[in-house]
Amino acid sequence: MESTTQEESTWCDIYLEFSTENYWTKKPFDPFTSTLAEAEKLNNLHETDLNTIPALVQFITAQELEKRKDYYKEHPLKGVALCIQNDLVAPLWLAYAFLREYRSAAHGRVRTWDEAFGPPLPKGTNLALFRRARINTTKVINLFSKKIQENPLRSVNKALWEEIGREVGEGATRAEELYREARKLGRGLTLEQLRSRGMSRHDAKPTKTKKHTGLRRKT
Repeated sequence: MESTTQEESTWCDIYLEFSTENYWTKKPFDPFTSTLAEAEKLNNLHETDLNTIPALVQFITAQELEKRKDYYKEHPLKGVALCIQNDLVAPLWLAYAFLREYRSAAHGRVRTWDEAFGPPLPKGTNLALFRRARINTTKVINLFSKKIQENPLRSVNKALWEEIGREVGEGATRAEELYREARKLGRGLTLEQLRSRGMSRHDAKPTKTKKHTGLRRKT
């Protein structure tokens, strides 16, 4: 009988857990009420499915919406866009805020959509600089996440920001600024969450066994 590999064993465990009667009676995944652990578990189960938004991304987006609820109540169009981009059902408070502004224009209380929802960018914004900051912010967040998870005990210091800055074409100070600004907006996981994910991944890696080849003696 062939021995079961670690990968096969892992998938067997997942199958047994998700095929039990108890699982199917549980509530479906809700990014707004689920925990990070639940999101990661579902995320790992469907990580090869390119046709769905990862559960972890949905969880992070939901946390951002809730954390900045007052902001998105005042700018509901941005909140609705986030929900559409990440395949989320908008929470009631966001739906009500959107309809409030939509009706103000549809019913003639204001003349333009900008009056209802506000202009997309502040007056006088340099579009080239805005686009660069937007692109580099995403790169900085992804690089920071990758480097911390690869080395969960790594210090967040100038050397790290210099390394990230070189890869995105920014200085260390600017790279850190982009990251801090993004975190204020709720983007990405916290440092503690990234370290925890990194430690979990390192613990889950199978230990490699060295093969010792026999030495042939000369006769």
